[in-house]
Amino acid sequence: MGSNTMRHTSLFLWMVALCFTWHGEAAYGQLQISVTTGFIEPLPVSVVGFTVSDAIDASEGAIDPDADALPDTAATSLSTPEAQNRALAATIPAIIRADLERSGLFRPIDPLAFLVDSVDFGTVPDFSNWRPLGGSALLYGDIRRDQNAPEGSVDRLELRFHLWDVFAQRYIMGRRFTFDRVDHRQIAHRIADNIYQALTGESPYFNTRLLYIEGIGDARRLAIMDSDGANLRYLPSGEGVPLTPRFSPNQQSITYLALSDKALRVFLYRLDTGIRENLGLEGLSFAPRFAPLQQSVVFSYAKPDEPANVDIWTMNLISRRFERLTRHPAIDVSPSFSPDGTQIAFSADRGGTQQIYIMDADGENIERITFEEGRFGTPVWSPRGDLIAFTRQTGNKFAIGVMRTDGTAMRILDERWHVEGPTWSPNGRVLVYYSEYPSDSGVYGQLHSVDITGYNKRDIPTPGSASDPAWSPLLDN
Repeated sequence: MGSNTMRHTSLFLWMVALCFTWHGEAAYGQLQISVTTGFIEPLPVSVVGFTVSDAIDASEGAIDPDADALPDTAATSLSTPEAQNRALAATIPAIIRADLERSGLFRPIDPLAFLVDSVDFGTVPDFSNWRPLGGSALLYGDIRRDQNAPEGSVDRLELRFHLWDVFAQRYIMGRRFTFDRVDHRQIAHRIADNIYQALTGESPYFNTRLLYIEGIGDARRLAIMDSDGANLRYLPSGEGVPLTPRFSPNQQSITYLALSDKALRVFLYRLDTGIRENLGLEGLSFAPRFAPLQQSVVFSYAKPDEPANVDIWTMNLISRRFERLTRHPAIDVSPSFSPDGTQIAFSADRGGTQQIYIMDADGENIERITFEEGRFGTPVWSPRGDLIAFTRQTGNKFAIGVMRTDGTAMRILDERWHVEGPTWSPNGRVLVYYSEYPSDSGVYGQLHSVDITGYNKRDIPTPGSASDPAWSPLLDN
């Protein structure tokens, strides 16, 4: 099948219909986005600045609760806890709006259009103030000191929110959180996740982190940030240039390669303790990934006495036992487990050109699944288990795409001079990847995201060149 024909067929088969439907007595209310196959306008929602139950210091309380954004430092830099709480009452809704808008499924209404500044948390909203705006859902909340916090504690807070269906005037959901002030961004992402799940019926993905490599050439380092780019920090990677970082299923550990003049080594790094461990692989190894139960990693490896024979191996992280899964004179690389741990996808040039294969987790029943024009690599299994993401090269063009696990229904999501490294959101709906292009200082990398339908394509800003992204599992929700 030619690339144009394949692209048109894929578009027909995989258009996503975001239908705004009214359900009978559904669990969370009547308003729900049904994500199936096509695209219409995102669902408009009103996210109101939160109220603050505690008394406000009038000299520092003049902060608009419906402001689009406030610097995070306002939550801690103002001199009184009451003023800091009022800053949070504007900052948290702004983060929620940004999360929902970034998904492409929602359109937060500009707070400047609101007819009233706030909603009293203890009352039912006056829906006549919200229906004219066209917003189908209304979110509002309240912040106060945690009543159960130790005496004298002013940074332990309680947040409550309500979500309503505006046109049906029906309650959808509400929750209560207690948190430390410094964790306000995570609480905002958790609330956005609650809204996303309630209105789409899908698992969420906002309260997550992205791991990537920042820098060019030998000046590279491990970077980690929230899914929206906030809280960026750098991880010590030790000697060598870090490459291909990957999260463990519990997001407490990562693996990565370190390239130095002496060797290419595989490291295990504990995010909670900062302990870094060399896994001790002697020989040439590539791109380790965790198995779903995180007790082992799978990787490509060439033994020192067989440097040209790259096969798929696993290593048990507890017993340190190695197991060779493939034995073939071709090069087998980029292994990725299915989410249930029963199969592995990998790429190999067994047929003369690089294609994607799947096999059982013990190395049996190897089957080629791609037969299209071009070279296929970096297969990554969706967390849902229904799709495999891949990179395809045809001539000088690279593309990121997805297909069913048998290689059918292939569709291209982005095509550029050089794109690579797809990684899945934990709900299997969004991909992050990177592109590269020449610059005065060398090849410069840019992170991107795209919905599996090919819609909602976005750049992800980073301070410098970025490559090799990895998306974490969902944090505690």
